[in-house]
Amino acid sequence: MRAFLAFTADFYNNNFSRRSGQDRRKINIDVFPDRRSGQDQRDLVRHQSVLVEKLKNTVMFQRLSDSQFERIISIGSKLLLPRGDVLLCEGEETSDLYILFEGVLRVIHSGKEINLITPIAFAGELCTFTGEPVYGTYAAKSDCTLMRLKKGELSAAFDEDSDLREKLLEGLLIDMSLKIRTMSEIIVRIKSSRTQ
Repeated sequence: MRAFLAFTADFYNNNFSRRSGQDRRKINIDVFPDRRSGQDQRDLVRHQSVLVEKLKNTVMFQRLSDSQFERIISIGSKLLLPRGDVLLCEGEETSDLYILFEGVLRVIHSGKEINLITPIAFAGELCTFTGEPVYGTYAAKSDCTLMRLKKGELSAAFDEDSDLREKLLEGLLIDMSLKIRTMSEIIVRIKSSRTQ
Protein backbone atom coordinates (compact mmCIF):
# COMPACT_ATOMS: atom_id res chain seq x y z
CA MET A 1 0.00 0.00 0.00
CA ARG A 2 2.88 2.37 0.75
CA ALA A 3 4.10 2.05 -2.85
CA PHE A 4 0.60 2.88 -4.13
CA LEU A 5 0.51 6.02 -2.00
CA ALA A 6 3.98 6.91 -3.22
CA PHE A 7 2.75 6.63 -6.78
CA THR A 8 -0.19 8.92 -6.15
CA ALA A 9 2.09 11.47 -4.50
CA ASP A 10 4.00 11.59 -7.78
CA PHE A 11 0.79 11.43 -9.79
CA TYR A 12 -0.75 14.48 -8.19
CA ASN A 13 2.42 16.51 -8.19
CA ASN A 14 3.29 15.79 -11.83
CA ASN A 15 6.59 14.22 -10.88
CA PHE A 16 6.81 11.32 -13.34
CA SER A 17 10.45 10.49 -13.80
CA ARG A 18 11.06 6.86 -14.70
CA ARG A 19 12.53 5.26 -11.61
CA SER A 20 13.50 1.71 -10.89
CA GLY A 21 11.23 -0.26 -8.57
CA GLN A 22 13.73 0.05 -5.73
CA ASP A 23 13.95 3.85 -6.04
CA ARG A 24 10.16 4.13 -6.30
CA ARG A 25 9.73 2.26 -3.02
CA LYS A 26 11.99 4.79 -1.26
CA ILE A 27 9.55 7.67 -1.83
CA ASN A 28 8.13 8.93 1.42
CA ILE A 29 4.45 9.82 1.25
CA ASP A 30 5.13 12.82 3.50
CA VAL A 31 7.32 14.50 0.89
CA PHE A 32 5.29 16.68 -1.45
CA PRO A 33 7.05 19.33 -3.55
CA ASP A 34 4.58 22.02 -2.48
CA ARG A 35 5.28 21.22 1.18
CA ARG A 36 1.69 21.04 2.34
CA SER A 37 1.41 20.89 6.06
CA GLY A 38 -1.01 19.83 8.72
CA GLN A 39 -4.57 19.04 7.78
CA ASP A 40 -4.09 19.90 4.07
CA GLN A 41 -1.42 17.23 3.69
CA ARG A 42 -3.40 14.64 5.66
CA ASP A 43 -6.46 15.35 3.48
CA LEU A 44 -4.41 14.99 0.28
CA VAL A 45 -2.86 11.70 1.41
CA ARG A 46 -6.30 10.40 2.43
CA HIS A 47 -7.76 11.46 -0.95
CA GLN A 48 -4.93 9.75 -2.82
CA SER A 49 -5.36 6.59 -0.77
CA VAL A 50 -9.10 6.49 -1.53
CA LEU A 51 -8.47 6.92 -5.28
CA VAL A 52 -5.90 4.12 -5.33
CA GLU A 53 -8.24 1.78 -3.46
CA LYS A 54 -11.10 2.62 -5.83
CA LEU A 55 -8.86 1.92 -8.82
CA LYS A 56 -7.65 -1.35 -7.35
CA ASN A 57 -11.27 -2.42 -6.80
CA THR A 58 -12.46 -1.68 -10.34
CA VAL A 59 -13.68 -4.73 -12.24
CA MET A 60 -10.67 -4.55 -14.54
CA PHE A 61 -8.04 -4.47 -11.80
CA GLN A 62 -9.59 -6.29 -8.84
CA ARG A 63 -8.14 -9.69 -9.81
CA LEU A 64 -4.56 -8.42 -9.86
CA SER A 65 -2.13 -9.18 -7.07
CA ASP A 66 -0.58 -6.20 -5.29
CA SER A 67 2.65 -6.60 -7.29
CA GLN A 68 0.75 -6.82 -10.59
CA PHE A 69 -1.29 -3.75 -9.71
CA GLU A 70 1.86 -1.87 -8.76
CA ARG A 71 3.45 -2.91 -12.08
CA ILE A 72 0.52 -1.40 -14.00
CA ILE A 73 0.60 1.79 -11.92
CA SER A 74 4.35 2.16 -12.44
CA ILE A 75 4.01 2.45 -16.23
CA GLY A 76 1.29 5.12 -16.05
CA SER A 77 1.87 8.75 -16.86
CA LYS A 78 -0.19 11.74 -15.82
CA LEU A 79 -2.32 13.60 -18.35
CA LEU A 80 -4.10 16.88 -17.63
CA LEU A 81 -6.97 17.58 -20.02
CA PRO A 82 -8.41 21.11 -19.81
CA ARG A 83 -12.15 21.66 -20.12
CA GLY A 84 -13.26 21.51 -23.77
CA ASP A 85 -10.22 19.59 -25.01
CA VAL A 86 -10.69 16.28 -26.82
CA LEU A 87 -9.05 13.11 -25.54
CA LEU A 88 -10.13 10.70 -28.29
CA CYS A 89 -11.92 11.28 -31.59
CA GLU A 90 -14.67 9.09 -32.97
CA GLY A 91 -13.36 6.66 -35.58
CA GLU A 92 -9.66 7.10 -34.79
CA GLU A 93 -7.45 4.27 -33.65
CA THR A 94 -5.76 4.45 -30.29
CA SER A 95 -3.40 2.10 -28.57
CA ASP A 96 -3.52 3.85 -25.22
CA LEU A 97 -5.71 3.15 -22.22
CA TYR A 98 -6.85 6.11 -20.13
CA ILE A 99 -8.05 6.11 -16.53
CA LEU A 100 -10.10 9.11 -15.39
CA PHE A 101 -9.20 10.14 -11.83
CA GLU A 102 -10.82 13.57 -11.64
CA GLY A 103 -13.29 15.52 -13.79
CA VAL A 104 -16.01 14.53 -16.24
CA LEU A 105 -15.66 13.28 -19.82
CA ARG A 106 -18.46 13.62 -22.38
CA VAL A 107 -18.90 10.82 -24.91
CA ILE A 108 -20.26 12.11 -28.21
CA HIS A 109 -21.39 9.81 -31.04
CA SER A 110 -22.59 11.15 -34.40
CA GLY A 111 -22.72 14.66 -32.93
CA LYS A 112 -24.91 13.72 -29.92
CA GLU A 113 -23.83 13.34 -26.32
CA ILE A 114 -24.56 9.75 -25.35
CA ASN A 115 -22.81 9.41 -21.99
CA LEU A 116 -20.92 11.16 -19.22
CA ILE A 117 -17.96 9.39 -17.64
CA THR A 118 -17.06 10.15 -14.05
CA PRO A 119 -14.17 8.87 -11.90
CA ILE A 120 -12.90 6.27 -11.63
CA ALA A 121 -13.49 5.11 -15.18
CA PHE A 122 -11.67 3.91 -18.27
CA ALA A 123 -11.53 5.32 -21.79
CA GLY A 124 -10.11 3.53 -24.80
CA GLU A 125 -9.88 0.20 -23.00
CA LEU A 126 -11.57 -1.83 -25.72
CA CYS A 127 -9.51 -0.18 -28.46
CA THR A 128 -6.29 -0.91 -26.60
CA PHE A 129 -6.94 -4.64 -26.57
CA THR A 130 -8.84 -5.14 -29.83
CA GLY A 131 -7.49 -2.50 -32.19
CA GLU A 132 -11.06 -1.37 -32.96
CA PRO A 133 -11.55 2.35 -33.70
CA VAL A 134 -12.93 4.61 -30.98
CA TYR A 135 -16.74 4.49 -30.87
CA GLY A 136 -17.25 8.11 -29.84
CA THR A 137 -15.44 11.35 -29.19
CA TYR A 138 -14.28 11.78 -25.59
CA ALA A 139 -14.18 15.46 -24.61
CA ALA A 140 -13.50 17.08 -21.24
CA LYS A 141 -16.67 18.58 -19.75
CA SER A 142 -14.50 19.88 -16.89
CA ASP A 143 -10.77 19.94 -16.23
CA CYS A 144 -9.72 16.29 -16.04
CA THR A 145 -6.83 14.38 -14.52
CA LEU A 146 -6.11 11.05 -16.17
CA MET A 147 -3.52 8.32 -16.18
CA ARG A 148 -2.29 7.17 -19.58
CA LEU A 149 -1.12 3.60 -20.11
CA LYS A 150 0.65 3.11 -23.44
CA LYS A 151 0.01 -0.16 -25.25
CA GLY A 152 3.72 -0.79 -25.83
CA GLU A 153 4.44 -0.57 -22.12
CA LEU A 154 1.42 -2.73 -21.32
CA SER A 155 2.65 -5.31 -23.84
CA ALA A 156 6.07 -5.34 -22.20
CA ALA A 157 4.41 -5.93 -18.82
CA PHE A 158 2.34 -8.75 -20.36
CA ASP A 159 5.50 -10.34 -21.81
CA GLU A 160 7.01 -10.40 -18.33
CA ASP A 161 3.86 -11.77 -16.68
CA SER A 162 1.34 -13.71 -18.80
CA ASP A 163 -0.93 -14.09 -15.77
CA LEU A 164 -1.25 -10.28 -15.67
CA ARG A 165 -2.50 -10.24 -19.26
CA GLU A 166 -5.05 -12.99 -18.57
CA LYS A 167 -6.38 -11.24 -15.48
CA LEU A 168 -6.69 -7.88 -17.24
CA LEU A 169 -8.44 -9.42 -20.25
CA GLU A 170 -10.80 -11.30 -17.96
CA GLY A 171 -11.52 -8.05 -16.10
CA LEU A 172 -12.12 -6.26 -19.41
CA LEU A 173 -14.58 -8.93 -20.57
CA ILE A 174 -16.50 -8.81 -17.30
CA ASP A 175 -16.54 -5.00 -17.40
CA MET A 176 -17.86 -5.03 -20.98
CA SER A 177 -20.53 -7.61 -20.16
CA LEU A 178 -21.71 -5.49 -17.20
CA LYS A 179 -21.92 -2.43 -19.46
CA ILE A 180 -23.89 -4.37 -22.07
CA ARG A 181 -26.28 -5.66 -19.39
CA THR A 182 -26.80 -2.12 -18.08
CA MET A 183 -27.48 -0.79 -21.58
CA SER A 184 -29.93 -3.64 -22.22
CA GLU A 185 -31.81 -2.78 -19.02
CA ILE A 186 -31.97 0.88 -20.04
CA ILE A 187 -33.33 -0.04 -23.47
CA VAL A 188 -36.00 -2.28 -21.91
CA ARG A 189 -37.06 0.52 -19.53
CA ILE A 190 -37.26 3.04 -22.39
CA LYS A 191 -39.34 0.67 -24.50
CA SER A 192 -41.70 -0.14 -21.63
CA SER A 193 -42.17 3.55 -20.79
CA ARG A 194 -43.13 4.29 -24.42
CA THR A 195 -45.77 1.55 -24.48
CA GLN A 196 -47.50 2.79 -21.32
